[in-house]
Amino acid sequence: CTALSLRGRGKSDSPLTGYTLEDHIQDIEAVVEEASLNEFIMYGYSRGVSYMLGYALKHTEKVKGIIIGDYPAAHTKLPENWAEYFIG
Repeated sequence: CTALSLRGRGKSDSPLTGYTLEDHIQDIEAVVEEASLNEFIMYGYSRGVSYMLGYALKHTEKVKGIIIGDYPAAHTKLPENWAEYFIG
């Protein structure tokens, strides 16, 4: 099992930029490459579902199944003041 905490969440750093769908897909690609994963099932939860789906669509040869938890299959843009909202 490999679990990752995406940038700006959990105990990872919180850079000012790099929160696009493509940025998160690239983060997943980096972890998959570093861990030398070849065939696997992915589980996405909440906002991570759209990142997981984006990765899975680009890498159908690696992803053998997906599990979706607690989020509609849509990637929405957060408002400009999202950080202040969540911190408050």
